[in-house]
Amino acid sequence: MDSEITKIVFFEQHIMSHKLNRERLDVRIETVAISDPGTARELNEDFFGYLSGEFGYLFVVCDGMGGSAGGELASKTAVDTILEHFSDVPEFYTPYKELQAAFARANTKIRQIALEIPAYEGMGSTAVAALVMDDQLHLAHLGDSRIYLMRNRRLYLVTKDHSLVQAMVDRKKLKASKAANHEKKHIITKALGPRETVTAEVSAPLKLYNGDILLLCTDGLTNEVPEKQIRSILKKMPLEQAAQALVDAANKNGGKDNITLQLVSISGITGLPLGYLDRNPVHKPHKYQNLMVWGLYALILVLVVVLGYISFRFFF
Repeated sequence: MDSEITKIVFFEQHIMSHKLNRERLDVRIETVAISDPGTARELNEDFFGYLSGEFGYLFVVCDGMGGSAGGELASKTAVDTILEHFSDVPEFYTPYKELQAAFARANTKIRQIALEIPAYEGMGSTAVAALVMDDQLHLAHLGDSRIYLMRNRRLYLVTKDHSLVQAMVDRKKLKASKAANHEKKHIITKALGPRETVTAEVSAPLKLYNGDILLLCTDGLTNEVPEKQIRSILKKMPLEQAAQALVDAANKNGGKDNITLQLVSISGITGLPLGYLDRNPVHKPHKYQNLMVWGLYALILVLVVVLGYISFRFFF
């Protein structure tokens, strides 16, 4: 993708159901996307896209790999396929299921191209996707592209890299402070394309609040710009200026890779004063699978209590 900056403002009205009443939710979503080849590369192997519809709003950023035109084609194929999938989801759908299906479909498409054209053998792509449904945020990702959430002037990383270095940190074989400069930080453990099947990491939904800002980005940004500087830029500047400032900072610090990002601001969510955010800190989102496990534990506990009560009444 050639270096470009695009800006689009979404505004729609949604109905959100509450326990005691129904309240109209006017959500305003503004997004700015920019992709830059960096200072050291001629080709830009990154790609981004966004889509709005009855399903909500979907934002995607991908970082291709495979050399020459392979990486560029892989990232574009990934974005196009994921967006295409959501252009045809049913009226009532499950975000977890459809995000998994969209990523699986993109994986199949990339592999199909690579198998048919020898020059594209081995190509692949990272992928991050943010799906906004009313005031709920659903995340999916593969690889080392990232999603950050800026809330109440604090920056939170809400994805975890699928990389060799992150695996070493998780196993306590490497200190997190040394991960950024590790010689193998570029090796990723999950991506679209390399394997016949791949399972995207889809997180449980996060509730969005007025003033939230999402940052989807490739490692061309995060390898060059520390999180402290990212936070400072997002805190001080309007969305479009912040997007350009982040790219400029990455290029100033080296610009050794392509730099692509999408910023998404959330506003118009009523009934949530800004001070409310202080009492709702962001936590690392758990996977849907974890919720299912805890739900099973709760069901077993209820059954044990009920059976115990029945046994007590029967014998006594």
